[in-house]
Amino acid sequence: MLKADAEKAEAPEDLFDTMLPRELKLLILKTLLRIHAEETGNGRSCGEMNGRKELIRLSRVSKGWRHLCFDGQLWPLVELTPFAHLIHRDLFHSIVASALPCVRELRLRGMDSLFGATLAFALSTQDRPKYKCWELVTRTMWLPNLRSIDLRHCDSLTSSDISIIVSSAPSLRTINLKGVQAVDSEVIRAVAKSCRSLQCLDVSRCWKITLGDIVTLIRSMDAHQACAMQALHLGGIKSIGRYAGDFLPLIARCLVNLKTLDLQGCTYIFTCDFQRFGDVLDSLDRKSSITHLDLSGCAALKKDVFRHLKGRFPDLVKFELADLPYLFDGGRDEDGELVEFLRTTPKIQKLDLERTGERGGVTDRVLDLLAYGRTSDGDRVGKELVELRISAAKNVTPAGMVRVIKWCPNLRLFEADDTSADRSVIREIHKRSHTCPGILTVSMLDCHAITQHTHHSLHWAYRVRHGWTGWAATPFEYDTSEVMNTVTAEQISANVNVASNMMLKLPVIKTTWSWKDMKTVRDWRESRNVAELQHAKAKGLAAAAAAAAAAAADGGADGDADESAVAQGSGSGGRRSRLGRRRGSAASGLAMGAYGNANGSCTIM
Repeated sequence: MLKADAEKAEAPEDLFDTMLPRELKLLILKTLLRIHAEETGNGRSCGEMNGRKELIRLSRVSKGWRHLCFDGQLWPLVELTPFAHLIHRDLFHSIVASALPCVRELRLRGMDSLFGATLAFALSTQDRPKYKCWELVTRTMWLPNLRSIDLRHCDSLTSSDISIIVSSAPSLRTINLKGVQAVDSEVIRAVAKSCRSLQCLDVSRCWKITLGDIVTLIRSMDAHQACAMQALHLGGIKSIGRYAGDFLPLIARCLVNLKTLDLQGCTYIFTCDFQRFGDVLDSLDRKSSITHLDLSGCAALKKDVFRHLKGRFPDLVKFELADLPYLFDGGRDEDGELVEFLRTTPKIQKLDLERTGERGGVTDRVLDLLAYGRTSDGDRVGKELVELRISAAKNVTPAGMVRVIKWCPNLRLFEADDTSADRSVIREIHKRSHTCPGILTVSMLDCHAITQHTHHSLHWAYRVRHGWTGWAATPFEYDTSEVMNTVTAEQISANVNVASNMMLKLPVIKTTWSWKDMKTVRDWRESRNVAELQHAKAKGLAAAAAAAAAAAADGGADGDADESAVAQGSGSGGRRSRLGRRRGSAASGLAMGAYGNANGSCTIM
């Protein structure tokens, strides 16, 4: 008895559990999350997500610690995407059910094994032992504080599950259901009935709904709901239904504060729909408030669409019109309507015309307008241009590219793959780096005018890649001079590591030849060649040994036969090596796998 008392007296007192109030304990855990959020490094788990993992580990200490670590004040944002493939349903229930009153954002992207019953039980306000039937669970689900929900790739949920969750959260402002194939008309009706403050809806690639369902949603909105809507992402949705043709006119009439309209891949949007859109705006005597318009892949559009867009988007910042090779027919004055439309967009910052100019339409007139063209009010069109993509534009000349690079001081990204760009463009990019602040990234892949000799003669004037830090960047083996975050402003002012500082000021230019000189790709290519050579030698020796054994079994053979067998075996190995070089041999794959393991990662280029 005395020994037990002595051990008890020597045991340290748990001051954290016995002395500190709950508010201070939560403050300490909040500080832990903040410290992890501020940390940087190349570890596999860095940042705020590592702090969340620490909370999950600490919750295993005791029941008291579990209630403390899963307190709602620590989990206003429930983001389980990084642990989607690891988290157990019981742990998911513990986190969500404990923090439910304070949860404002619920991000469950990638949890494809999450069933509706598990999610409903976690979101129900009743205790778990009281679950008697599904009706009781759905009646007790009430999420008044939930503002945002992300259910992308939650493939095990049904339309009824999603409808019940949406109906239980009347304060939802952001709903992301991109690619969830369970979304149908029932879900859209639930959103229309319950979400009074909805601002952003993403139902892209949901193949069971049509633009007619979206028309039903907009028509069911009152004035307050329509004014609150700011973003609609409807990529790939079919325009099938009785009222599908009323979609764009209804947007012009009702959604007066809409900022983002994403119609990427909507192949049933026609030029006449935008004509009706413009007629509605003219009848109301106002302009559209849209700042981001995405019409990429809308194959039914013709170049006359610019006539109906002209002057109706004065606040347009991002305009995406990619993957439309048949938009222009190559006729006379093919670029006139596009030029006149861009002249009415003085705030344009991002312009994506990738693979739209394959048959014409994207010419030097477009680039000259962005370089020094002016609107009717005297404002420069491209003064705020940040991103420009004109890949596969056959009628763009190197001189036009030089002008847009020279006269757009805010340009940071320029993609001109498969164009006529040559060394004069590279020289202008290098000149620009001395006068304009910021790093310009240029992509000129498959530009045949940029030869290997051009690359080697001008490689000193640019970098071949940006470089970035983090666990995912490990396979690329970035040098210190390639990683932009490794040199601070204090080091630059103190002239520390001058070579790296000068390297960071160079522009980034990607060409067909530049990536072949990267360290990771070069080492991978050399290891492949060594592996194929070893494979060929092994095959040759094996064939020679087999021939000698066969000759010995037949009673021996002369030296000429042995030499012939050896030569034949070597030739077979050489042919196999050439086949492996074209098709990829097993030994080469094993050698590359060993090389990747030796560096602690794999390489993807």
